[in-house]
Parts: sequence; C-alpha cells; structure tokens
Amino acid sequence: MKLENKRGYLGEKGITLIALVVTIVVLLILAGVSVNAIFNENGLIKKAQEAQNKMDEAQKSDLDAINSLNEWVDSKVNETPTTPVISPETWILNETISMPAEDVEWNIKFTSNNEQFTKIKVSTKGNVYYNEIKAGMTGPTAGDIESIPMLLSYRTVTFETAPTGELLAWLQENATKQE
Repeated sequence: MKLENKRGYLGEKGITLIALVVTIVVLLILAGVSVNAIFNENGLIKKAQEAQNKMDEAQKSDLDAINSLNEWVDSKVNETPTTPVISPETWILNETISMPAEDVEWNIKFTSNNEQFTKIKVSTKGNVYYNEIKAGMTGPTAGDIESIPMLLSYRTVTFETAPTGELLAWLQENATKQE
C-alpha cells in the first residue's frame, strides 16, 4: 500500500521545493538589483532630485532675467530723452558769479549779444569766458564778464538746446531764466 500512495503522487503536476527556492532566490536577486538601482548614490531617486534642483535653478534664473528685462523696459519707457530738447532758453547771468573749486567748462552752442559761441568756461576766480564759433567776429574771444563793465551786455545768454546736468545746476545758482 505504501508503494501505491507514492506512485499516486508522482503523476500529479506541481512545483517542487527546489524550483520554489530557485524562484525565490532569483526574485531576491532582482529585488536587490532594483533597490540598488533606485536608492544608491547614482540611483534614480538621486538623479530625480538633481533634475528637480536644476529645474528650480533654471526657473529662478528665468524669473530673474524676466524681472531684469521688465526693469529695463520700465526704465526705457519712463526715462527722459537723452537727446537735447531743441527749445531755446534764455538766461541772464548774475552780476556776481559763485567761484567753483576748479575751472569748469561746457561745450554748448549759444548766442549772446547777437554773437554765436560754443563754450562757456568759469574760472576759480568766478570769471566767465566765452569762446566764439567763428574767427573774425567782433566781441570777446575770451570775455571776462564780471570784471569788464563794457561786457555786461554779454550777460544775457540764449542756448540753442536746453541746458542739462552740471551746466543747468550752475545756471540755476548763478543766473535767472527768462520765461
């Protein structure tokens, strides 16, 4: 009877214990390799974190560039024109001129006493000089307005373009603008 029971099991289909152990071992090896590929130093999670960091940095850089561009556009839209305003301005110089710490001069076209000039120079002594546009004109080539009374007619100055910057600041301190 024992022989019959043993033979009865031999005909049934199923897996053996050895096949089950081999399958489990193969699955454990695959699991180990997969875990290693996902969690090690160069694994998928590390690479995903690095990609996220790079994307965050790129996004911040793009936002900074966009903000910078917006500021530049705003400054260009709101800035005053850099080209001189073509509108004659007439100023009358004061009889006494403040003395600068060092000689200053400005290249700008202007008219005084019906003569054209291209430069105003103010000395440390408070003297004002004009340079003519053409040689051979009457009047001063370097007229000292403060100390020569006959040149007081040159106190009225009409600029071809509106003065700006340091010249405008100097005129506001040492002259009166004609409206």
